[in-house]
Amino acid sequence: MVPRYARPAMTAIWEPEARYRIWFEIEAHATEKLGELGVVPPSGAKALWDWWATNPVIDVAAIDAI
Repeated sequence: MVPRYARPAMTAIWEPEARYRIWFEIEAHATEKLGELGVVPPSGAKALWDWWATNPVIDVAAIDAI
């Protein structure tokens, strides 16, 4: 993305924090469905969403270190 043409709202979408947040939400929703199908315990999705409620900030540096 060319910085001089990018608007703050546009660049916010492509920030690593936003990308990881969206990935987390997709995984949590998939876990909900897998819980409904009996593939994983139904409490698994609830545990993910509870974790997110207490840790809404993603540490990108820690993820990149892995």
